[in-house]
Amino acid sequence: MRKRLLSMLLSLVMVIGLFAINLQDVSAATTLTVKTDGGDLMEKIDAARDVDPYASITSISFEPSSKLIEQDLIDLKENLTALQSLDLSNVTDITGVTNISTDNLGHYKSLKKLILPSCITGIGPFAFYENSESYNLEEIYMPGVRNIGDYAFVQCTSLASITFPNVQTIGTQAFAQCTFASISFPDLMILGQGAFTGCTNLNNIFLPASLKEITNDRNPFPRCTSLTNITIDENNIHYRIIDNEVYNYDISTLIFHIPGLPSGSLTLPPTVTKVGSYAFYGCDSLTDVDLNNASDIGSYAFFSCSSLTSVTFGVPADVGGFAFNSCTELEQIYFPATMIKLDTWGFGVAAPWLEDVKVYVPYGSEAYYKNLLGSCGFLDTNIEEGAKPVATSDQLNIDLSAKTYNAGKQSPVITPKTGVGKVTVKYNGSTEIPVNAGTYNISVDIADGESYAEANDIALGTFTINKADISKAEISISDMVWNGKQRKPSSFSFKMVQHGIGAAATHHAEAVKFGNNKNIGQGSVTLAGKNNFTGTKTVTFNIMPKSHKISKITPSKKQIKIVWTKAPKSQKIDKYEVRYRVVGTPAWKTKTYKASASKATIKNLKKTKKYEVQIRSLKKVNGIKYFSTWSPVKTSKKVK
Repeated sequence: MRKRLLSMLLSLVMVIGLFAINLQDVSAATTLTVKTDGGDLMEKIDAARDVDPYASITSISFEPSSKLIEQDLIDLKENLTALQSLDLSNVTDITGVTNISTDNLGHYKSLKKLILPSCITGIGPFAFYENSESYNLEEIYMPGVRNIGDYAFVQCTSLASITFPNVQTIGTQAFAQCTFASISFPDLMILGQGAFTGCTNLNNIFLPASLKEITNDRNPFPRCTSLTNITIDENNIHYRIIDNEVYNYDISTLIFHIPGLPSGSLTLPPTVTKVGSYAFYGCDSLTDVDLNNASDIGSYAFFSCSSLTSVTFGVPADVGGFAFNSCTELEQIYFPATMIKLDTWGFGVAAPWLEDVKVYVPYGSEAYYKNLLGSCGFLDTNIEEGAKPVATSDQLNIDLSAKTYNAGKQSPVITPKTGVGKVTVKYNGSTEIPVNAGTYNISVDIADGESYAEANDIALGTFTINKADISKAEISISDMVWNGKQRKPSSFSFKMVQHGIGAAATHHAEAVKFGNNKNIGQGSVTLAGKNNFTGTKTVTFNIMPKSHKISKITPSKKQIKIVWTKAPKSQKIDKYEVRYRVVGTPAWKTKTYKASASKATIKNLKKTKKYEVQIRSLKKVNGIKYFSTWSPVKTSKKVK
């Protein structure tokens, strides 16, 4: 007996020289702690035992810095059929393996507890999908896993504890029909379609700030009937909760209803244009829904909502497959004028409950819906067309942009859309189109049309004709004559080419300020708009010397002597100009005389000729010459 025991101990020592195996209760061992550098794991286990090497082993762990190859995982699954606990936490490398798949540890029937090493970063599709097999996985710890593949843990009904602190992606239906009550994923970025479908014990979920995608906007939690609490991190910029629904951040897509909470009557926010697939799948508390502006209704969005009685479409929509199928209590549907698309199976095909559903459609669309719904099982006799709708401002093209006074009639642009009757525009209640500047209350009467009934006194807003700005006008003032006093023009011409306005301007503007207009030269006046005009403009005009009169002409031998009225000293003229010509001839000759002169003699004239004579004064101011008008013509007697 002593020799036999010594022989067994010697054999163990030899094996430990190759790798470390600690067998507790060798004859009926249930637990192994192994260290290997990647050799043939099963061969070494075999060599260490003198009894059935596998049937009694229920737990295996590895010592620090152990290494494996993929075949080791396959061998464990194929040979250790009673293994319940596998701890790979101390394994630093599994050559060529980063994912758990059906080809290695996946579908390990006897396994109840699995601790994966950090070198495993993914769980492949269908890896632990139970399907029709009877698997026992209860607990899994995955510290290094980043990605969970599609259908990876479907129907793992014994799975009660999952730890994957670093997971970033969860695939389609990855945990469908599992029975755990809670799960945590603090770094999750992508949550797959129906990821937790039918997890009826799940009651609490926290969506982290890192979550940026719910794949295809499809509900990750359909039929999670115990799920009453979903919290989204306040720093998440992609999703938000309003009441009992989860939306994308800009509230354009309703992604899903929190399935464990009541719904009742629901009107979607006006910003929502899409309802995600499976959003209300199996929601038995939803009684009626107004889709408002939602034009994209995902497949199965309201499937099997067993209490739903009324559906209202606000706009033409694309209804996906089975969107309202199996809504057996449905009583009425309100459709818009047309639909974008209605899947044949959108409400079901020839389902018996559809025969009792009342369908309400807008005026003029009955034939359209009989054709659209006929193949779905709705009865033509249950399609009811509404009355012709009363026209509103929505049926008009409206431009109330302000205009500027132009002395003509001006109106806003208001035209009817297709199917709308004649439009009569009223300005402060009158049909007279306005001319003058001002603000007018605009209302319309719409006559009965092909698609819309008449409507009266529809208020549209205000229309403004702005005053024209006289600073943009062409304004001129006639020359005025010096009189020793301040000259104040009382009339002026007025023209605004861009507005087609002309003629006298006294109706459009008035003088509000005068320049120093006493001396010969340039005067000025500031005008302010009035009535249909606004603004100011300073206009200049000329102050000309006062005209003179030739008082006497005396002819003599080949000359004439002329005398004129002298200008007042206060006029401060520079000189006089005298012009003369033989009566009946066109050409004038001119002579100049000092401002102090009041008479002059014109010599070298032709005998027997009569001469016409005129005089004017001149003053030069800032380089500009200002002349009085020529005096009346004075004719001499014949020169001797």
